[in-house]
Amino acid sequence: MLSKLKVTAIAVFSAALGLSASASHAATIVQSGNTYGGWAITVPAGIALDVDSTSGNTLVLEKFAAFPSDVGLPIMFTQTSGSALPTIEFVNEQVTNLSGTGWAGFQYQLVNVSSTMGDAAASFSGTTFSAPAGFSSPTVTSTDISYPGSQANGTTVSWGFGGNGLFINAAPANNLQPIAQDFVFKEIPITSVAMPAAVWQSMAGLMGLSLIALARNAKKLVA
Repeated sequence: MLSKLKVTAIAVFSAALGLSASASHAATIVQSGNTYGGWAITVPAGIALDVDSTSGNTLVLEKFAAFPSDVGLPIMFTQTSGSALPTIEFVNEQVTNLSGTGWAGFQYQLVNVSSTMGDAAASFSGTTFSAPAGFSSPTVTSTDISYPGSQANGTTVSWGFGGNGLFINAAPANNLQPIAQDFVFKEIPITSVAMPAAVWQSMAGLMGLSLIALARNAKKLVA
């Protein structure tokens, strides 16, 4: 698994440098807007994902994130199939702080976009990453996981290796009815002056609405 993350890390930094990188590896590297396990996945700059497997009922992902600032990075999941896999697991990930300042914690957040229009809400299952070195046990709700701790600028922290993954109950709509599920999974560095969760929810919700259009346009282009 670690070798897969190294491949994706190379892809992220090569893209940032304007280089063309290729790697002969069996891992499926997520292409933004493409569909995996019944979910179109839209990723921002700074995020790279590998599909570990789509077996059983679970879409298993590995992740690399490089944060150029303290602004959170959102991943949009848009249901494209009535048989979309109901569970999404981030089995492990590496997070690099390139923001220029140290962090006082790290937060995972879910923002449901279409659940207010009839769908069940996507939620964290309660199974989370164990806190890595430098971080303490998290506070956990159905849509928010917050780890107090510290991460210095220029360092990388590994989450999940040799321990629990982070599970999402994706709650796909049955046969895409009454409306396909859309939600945003967002990672947010916590600075010394943490922004209230309600403000993040509002900002992430607006971002999610914009990402829906991008994801659906991408789906049309690859159809």
